[in-house]
Amino acid sequence: DGGKTWVKDPSLLLGDGGFKNDRDGKVFWHEPTKNWIMIWHLSQNNDRPKTAFGLYRSKDFKKWELFQTIPGMWECPDMFEMDVVDKNGKKTGKKYWIVSRGGVEYFIGTFDGNEFVPMTANNPNDAYKFVRFSDNRYHQPDCLRRVTWKGGYYAAQTFANAPDGRHIQVSWLNDGKVLDHSPGSPFECLLSFPVELTLRDTGEGLVLEHMPVKEIEKIYSQKHEIKNLVLKEGVTENPLPLKSALLDIDVTFDAANAKEFGLEVLGEKIVYKVKDQRLFAFRAYDDKKDEWRDSSTLAPLKNGKISLRILVDRSSIEISINNGVYRTTALIYPQTDEVKLNFISEGGRAKIEKLVVNEIECEQASANTPDKYREQ
Repeated sequence: DGGKTWVKDPSLLLGDGGFKNDRDGKVFWHEPTKNWIMIWHLSQNNDRPKTAFGLYRSKDFKKWELFQTIPGMWECPDMFEMDVVDKNGKKTGKKYWIVSRGGVEYFIGTFDGNEFVPMTANNPNDAYKFVRFSDNRYHQPDCLRRVTWKGGYYAAQTFANAPDGRHIQVSWLNDGKVLDHSPGSPFECLLSFPVELTLRDTGEGLVLEHMPVKEIEKIYSQKHEIKNLVLKEGVTENPLPLKSALLDIDVTFDAANAKEFGLEVLGEKIVYKVKDQRLFAFRAYDDKKDEWRDSSTLAPLKNGKISLRILVDRSSIEISINNGVYRTTALIYPQTDEVKLNFISEGGRAKIEKLVVNEIECEQASANTPDKYREQ
């Protein structure tokens, strides 16, 4: 009914852009102020430069008051409070709020029920400073952290009130233009494997980490492990006796003197280029040029090393980099059922410091088969 159930004048709730294209509300209870809070995408009729997130409050879930806008934000907002942990995973006693844009980007800040104030988490000179959106010193690149660098991990939302205070996030895996290659499909793409979020103080600032939930261990079938393997130059083919192409790969590379290193699975190469300090994986679709291009992210080595957590399914690969500070995903169309995991080292010999690969049994069988029937 155009918002009339909520307020007499919908523009008070929905902003100047009107009702038609505003969307993606997320609602939670704010106990300190005894208010329902809703974060909502103000699309300004899909005028991208003018879009924002709107924050509303309500006592009765009927009449809503717009009390703040967060400028320059687009679609699929989420908002939640998290405990901060230190490098060792111990709670510091501090809590901050996360405002997420579809799991692609996020702010860290404070929220008192009246105003969200972001932290300058990207500023290397002062990563713990707060600045209001209304302050002329506010500069979005100082505050908005990016998680993923290509289309494919989007519209992420967290489950409300998850047990044990955990923050579990699920995303839509939606590689660009993939629907064009799936005529007649009644759905578009698939959901990601759930990740657990951790807000960590690195000593140089706060970061949000994204790692597969621990429940994945329940569907492991066979474990393989290698330590301190120096790769030959070129390709080290299939060093593990794998039987399944459903894999959970946890690998830490030491660059040593190599110029490039990485791995190949199901025909997809995941390669780190040392000079560029970038990880290259998959392709991204360039709407402006109407073409596919190689995608990469800046991921500086830490003490000459990089860690990757890679989930391989029948039609998707998901990568968490350096404990999930960055993520990338892709839908894949394997041309072979061959089970193969190859490692690459060029211009020198990189080292695998640690490699743990768990083969995974079919998730559906795990969920649907009663324990008493499994051995039979």
